[in-house]
Amino acid sequence: MEKGVTITKICSYVLRNNDTTPPVTTATLDPPVPNGMNGWYVSPITVTLTSTDDLSGVNATFYRINNTNWERYITPFIIDHDGMYTVEFYSTDRAGNSETIKSVNIRLDQTPPYFVIISKRRGLSGWDIIVDIIDNMSGVAYVEFYFGSVLQITISAPGPYEWTLQPIPNVNGTITVVAYDVAGNHASHGTHTSCGAQQSTMQSYNQHNSHYISLRNSALRILEERQR
Repeated sequence: MEKGVTITKICSYVLRNNDTTPPVTTATLDPPVPNGMNGWYVSPITVTLTSTDDLSGVNATFYRINNTNWERYITPFIIDHDGMYTVEFYSTDRAGNSETIKSVNIRLDQTPPYFVIISKRRGLSGWDIIVDIIDNMSGVAYVEFYFGSVLQITISAPGPYEWTLQPIPNVNGTITVVAYDVAGNHASHGTHTSCGAQQSTMQSYNQHNSHYISLRNSALRILEERQR
């Protein structure tokens, strides 16, 4: 019996020292593929690392994000802030083998473009509609102008994003602007116009908050955001 036990220990020792193959680690993302446009994610991503080693077994798995310090992987982690990320990872086994560093790139943009509508009077009842827009992550893709529910024009980046409402006597309607970013996020704002034979008026409202806002306050707000 003692002899049998000794042979078993020797075999285990020999097998472990013959392990020269590093472990294999894979990264699984959830969602598995970008759920926005053009390779962008538009919702948080869960990253799961899975390691295997067929001989001596996995010792530990490590990861880091955007060249920060290496951390030991314990449980899946979530990326939920807008940005562009490189997640690097590798594993070691019990025989001392270390895997070559692997990486996966993730681009996340959950924020729609921010813009204000600036209107300039043209004649008695016409209006020049100018859109001042910013998108600090994936960037602006295109802007659509609607009168009522009818699309009038689509303007692609880099703009300028301008459209003229020609004089339409005695017609009331809503001019809606919808802005899309490269990731597929969008925002919409509108202006209500009353075009009479002698004059026209225009108000701006935010469709997300369902209340009227002044164009002047919107312009001031975007200037304040840019100065931060």
